[in-house]
This record gives sequence, C-alpha cells and structure tokens, in this order.
Amino acid sequence: MDGSDLATETSVSAEDRRQSRTQPSTESTAWQNAILEAALDCVIVIDDEGRILEFNPAAERAFGYLRDAVLGKRVADVIVPESFRDAHDRILRRCVESGQPVIVDRSLEYVGRRADGSEFPLELSVVRIELPGPPRFVGFLRDLSERKRAGETFQANLQIQSALNSVLEISLEPLSLVELLEQTLDLLLSIPWIELESKGAIFLTEGAPPALVMKAQRGLPHSLTASCARVPFGHCLCGRAAATREIVFTRCVDRRHDTRYEGMPAHGHYCVPIHSEGRLYGVLNLYVKEGHRKEPQEESFLGAVATVLAGVIRRRRAEESLRQSEERFELAIRGTDAGIWDWDLRTNRVYFSPRWKTMLGYQEHELTDDFAEWESRLHPDDRQRAQATIRDYLSGAVREYDLEHRLRHKDGTYRWILARGAAVRDSEGKPYRMVGSHLDVTERKRTERMARRREAELLAAEKIQQRLLPQGSPVLPGLDVAGATFPAEYAAGDYFDYLTFPDGSFGVVVADVSGHGFSSALLTASTSAHIRSSAETCGQVDVILRRVNAQLERETEDGRFVTLLFAHVDLQNRMLTYANAGHPYGYVLDGSGNRKHVLRSETLPLGIFPDTQFPLQGPLRLERDDLVLLVSDGVLEARSEDERLFGVDRAIRVVCDHRREPSAAIVDRLHQSIRAFTRHDRTLDDVTVVVIKVE
Repeated sequence: MDGSDLATETSVSAEDRRQSRTQPSTESTAWQNAILEAALDCVIVIDDEGRILEFNPAAERAFGYLRDAVLGKRVADVIVPESFRDAHDRILRRCVESGQPVIVDRSLEYVGRRADGSEFPLELSVVRIELPGPPRFVGFLRDLSERKRAGETFQANLQIQSALNSVLEISLEPLSLVELLEQTLDLLLSIPWIELESKGAIFLTEGAPPALVMKAQRGLPHSLTASCARVPFGHCLCGRAAATREIVFTRCVDRRHDTRYEGMPAHGHYCVPIHSEGRLYGVLNLYVKEGHRKEPQEESFLGAVATVLAGVIRRRRAEESLRQSEERFELAIRGTDAGIWDWDLRTNRVYFSPRWKTMLGYQEHELTDDFAEWESRLHPDDRQRAQATIRDYLSGAVREYDLEHRLRHKDGTYRWILARGAAVRDSEGKPYRMVGSHLDVTERKRTERMARRREAELLAAEKIQQRLLPQGSPVLPGLDVAGATFPAEYAAGDYFDYLTFPDGSFGVVVADVSGHGFSSALLTASTSAHIRSSAETCGQVDVILRRVNAQLERETEDGRFVTLLFAHVDLQNRMLTYANAGHPYGYVLDGSGNRKHVLRSETLPLGIFPDTQFPLQGPLRLERDDLVLLVSDGVLEARSEDERLFGVDRAIRVVCDHRREPSAAIVDRLHQSIRAFTRHDRTLDDVTVVVIKVE
C-alpha cells in the first residue's frame, strides 16, 4: 500500500475523528485528546513494535495522511524515507531494550516523508511513556522547511550583498573605465556559488547607430574577440539582450548563436543587459557549462550587478565629460554656447549665453545683459570673497581668475559655480573686457562634502574602537594570553575583549560586526557594552549571548549582524567551554601542533532572530603546552596576488612554527605572515588574532 492509498483509505469525517479521539479509554482522557487536537507540533505515539497508536491533526496536515488511515501501521512504513528505515528500526530496538525514559532529550534534525512521496526536514524529540503493558514512545516533530528556506535566503542575500559591495568598492578605485570593467569581470568569474566558466566579456554601447563594442574579456580565443569586437543590436545572444533589454539565457549552443568558429566548445550563456532609467549602457556576457540550469537567484543577482554597473558607467562617463568640459571651458570663446559670459568693463554690460541662463533655471528672455544679474544672485557668504577675487585679478594682484562661488537658482536654491576667465587689456595694461565660462559643479561639491563627512565618521569610529579594544593582556595563573586587531580601514568590523566573571573564571570574545565605518563601530560598541554588562552579573555564556542577541535584534537595522566566538576558561580546573555563533572555527592545538579540538559554529550570528539559542559546547580540558587559536575571517580569507587564500592550514602552520614563543610574539608572527602573503601593508579585510597558551 503506497502513501496515496493510506491517505484516501478512510472516508471518516473530521467530526467522526474528533469524536473518536474524545471517547474515554484506559490510556487516554478527554483533556489529553484536546491537547493533541490543539497542538501546533506533530505528535505521534507508537508502541514497541513501531505501530502508530496516535496521530494528531498537526501530523495529518504535515504528512498528508488521515489518522484512521495510519493507525496500526508501522511508522517506518508511513513517514520514514526508505533509505532511513533500517536505521530507524535499529534505533527503535535499542530504545525498547534500554528502558531510558528520555530517548532524545534535545531536538535533532530529521527527515520525514509525506503521503505524496516528497521529503522535508524535521526537528525531532522522543520520550518514553511507562504505562501498564508494553512501552509507548511519543515523538514531537516540527516542520523545518520554512526555517531552512529562510536560512538559505539569508545566506544567499549575504553573498549577493557582498558581491555587489565588491563591485562598488572597485568603482571607487582610481582606474580607467576599461580597467574597472576588467576587474568587475574577474570578480564575477571568481564567485564560487555561481557555476560560471572562466570566460566572459563586457560590451558597451557606442556609435550611431548604436552597437555593442567589446571593452573587457577573459578566456576568449582571438578568433572570437575579433569577430565579436563590434556586435549589432539583435545579432547573436548579446545583440538580442541589447535589443530586448532582457536577460537572454541558453544552456547550449543553439540556433541563436549567430557567431561561431571552428572548434568552438559546448557551452551556455547568461547575456545580461546593462541598463538604467531607460538607457542601455552595454551587455554583460558570462559563460556557463552546457546543460546548466537557469536559477532565479543567479538571474536576480546578475540583474542587480548590471544595474550597479549601469550606475558606475554613467558616473564615470559623467566624470570624464566634466573633465573634458573644464578643459574646453578654459579655452572658451564667445562663439561656444556653454555657460559663457562676456563682460564689457566700460559699460558694465554682460553677455550671458543661453546655456549660462538655463544653468540657473531661466529662459533667455528672463535675464538682462547686466552685471547686476550675476552680482545680485551671489550667496551672501560668498559675496565679499567673489568681489575681492575679481578686484585682485583685474588689478594684477593674481595672474589667473579662478573662482568657486554660489549663485541663486530660479527655484530659490543655490548652485555651486566654477568660474574661469581672462581679461583683455589695452596698450597700457588696463583691462576693458573680460571673457569666461561658468560650470555648474554642485554635484562635485556635494560629493566632496560627503567624502569629508565620511572621513570624519571613520575617524570617529576609529577612536570608538580603539577605546573598546583591550589595552593590554590579562595576567592569569598558568596562561599566557595575547590578542590584536589589525583594521583594513580606519575602523574595523572586528573586535575582541577579555572578561573576568564573578566566580573568578576568564572569558575571551572574538567578534566580527558586519560592514565597516561609523555605524559598524557603534554596533561594536553596543555589543561590547551588552556583553560586559551581562558578564558582571552572570557567569553562563549561553545566557549572556541570549540576552545580548535579544538586545541587538531590537537595536540593529535589517541586514546587520554579529558573528562571535565566546570562550570561557575555568582557571582552577583548566576546563574550556565555548559558544560559536556563525564565526570562523577556533582551534585547540596540543604541544606537538596537532589539532586537538575544533571550536565549530553551532548557531546563527547575533542580531538576526530574537529567539536564537546559543548552545554551550564542551567542556574541553586544557593541558600543559596546549594552545588555543581564535581568529576572524580576515585571517582565513586574505588573498595573494594570484587569488590564493591564506586559509586555516597555513595559519596553523605559522602558529606551530612559533609555538615556543610568547603569545604576543605568535600574534605578531601570524600578522606578518599574512602581510607577506598578500604583499600589502593593509589587508582587504580586518584581521583579529587571539592566542592562549597553557604553561
């Protein structure tokens, strides 16, 4: 009998089933049945042979079976996947023979099988009930499908955010547009969670009529780069993406591949239009293996990358246009129609070009050709300086006329104007005419203000973080402890701290706050304050982290979180316990450098869900010559020039090579090794290292 037969075997109504549950019996009372009816979790009762004795409504909904259809059936034949049935039967036999009252005293992840044959993740706990007769076993099960999907979505969003941030960081580098596109292409081809071939290209739209011009490529043969140097709209896959402004995907070389060459290997494509606000800037072309399945997550991510690229390309082209405009305006003459003015010093009459007037929001007929049109619109704070600059230039006190000032726009706001000009002088050197140009540099000034504000915030964040980090190593009997944080920028997202508990035991925290800058520094300070405050009155690490997590979840904005490894050492017994919330693993090494224990992550980071639990691991006995190594991801993910990762093995090897040295020296040796490996004075990410040696 298969699942569908069981699900439809009975025609008993829901009311009949409810009444049958509420009938009094020697093993069940009415109130117990009412609890089973109301329970949100699945409750399944079986006997010592695995036959189902009770199957509550939540179980009916989760597994797709009616209660009366499964009563008396073996639970292994009904809800356990076939691949797990033998193991299930062995476990049941051991449970019957053991006589233990609690079979599973904590929730375990399990796999269930629905009536339609589909499988889904479960959280399972089991207890044994002693009643007259054979033993009974009660299983409590909860569907984890939504939680799993939420976790997977969260991880995917983190990866997407990280990649997009990397693209934006590249755009801030002093690179040409082509160099920027090449580095962006390298970044995309190195992302591990998208199954891309190490081939691709980025085209930009140029010319009239517009066509796609290849600007950056990786891994393409010369024959293809030559034939695809310029691609008309509508031609081949890239041209179709440009013409439709929609992502074109193919899992193989199909009829849409208009451009082919001898020996062309089998492959597929993502061709993603780079467009924004109705304007097409180009196409991103990435190769996938033949047969690759299109994933919505991949398509969404590549669309987001293309949108970011569109903004970057638009800004770079605007900057290039601005630079060229400034050069042209330095040589401006009267005939150009681009913010030009011509001032007759003898009559005080000024010619303002149509562009000059529209720059301030006016039509040509709305302003007169009079010097007062400019002077009356000066910002009060700029008036004295602007008049002094003109006076000094005309008198010969300064050789060049170069003035940044604000003029009032028609809408009442002020625009920053860059004014440059030159005077025409008579035979006696007296100026009688002055010609120049005006350029609206409001956006540039706004960018400069933002940059200054960001620098001020980073300096403030750096000061906050310097005060949070320990100013020295603790002096502890039998332990040599040292730690350090080496920030990638002004302010690190990493931090570490030493704690002393009420019972005299010792704690160390290594954490990584998402992001960098001022907001991350504030989150670091908040995390540190909450941990220190809780540790003053509580000696239980898991309780401290639950309190801190609840507070951070209320305080932090969406998308911000804290990974953390909290180690606790009983100094009298030299026993170590720990909790790892999404942080890189820690390691306990013995005197020979072997990995004795791995401090694995068992739960999500702090600040994501308010009810996250932080199970305490251990205790682990620390013996003489043992060494505890705690690091942040900046150690493990440091990259060499050829894109190799520093990694765990290399970090442990450096520590072992210097394990006879003091902890502070080991921390410094590891940092020096990372710098030598990356060939940079600063790493791309923050680096935090804590070493505890048992003497």
